[in-house]
Amino acid sequence: MKARLILEIDYEPNGTTRDELRSLLQAAVDHMMSRGMITGETPAEVNTHRVEIEDPESRILVKWDIDDVMSQAKEDDVDITEEEAKEILATIKRRHDASIGINWEVISTHIGMFTHDRDSN
Repeated sequence: MKARLILEIDYEPNGTTRDELRSLLQAAVDHMMSRGMITGETPAEVNTHRVEIEDPESRILVKWDIDDVMSQAKEDDVDITEEEAKEILATIKRRHDASIGINWEVISTHIGMFTHDRDSN
């Protein structure tokens, strides 16, 4: 299972440098990892993890999720499950064409292709 924890912090640096603040964030993650705070008192183990400390103003991210896929399917009068919506979203990501992007038409097209294949079997 993969999960993502997003922690967004708005600092008032008061003279503290950007590098110092980034180092503190990295140290906080290291502390959590070394003390088992990510898995708690469970038998779960962390296979891999990745830390990205970035300036959110230096990048834009547009987020699409299964609720968007489910909403478009409803708009298209198509019945899909949440698991099917996850599969469609994964296919959209895998086949993403940056020159077109992801938009409602792209999502609708992928829903149509998925349900055509599903209903043909």
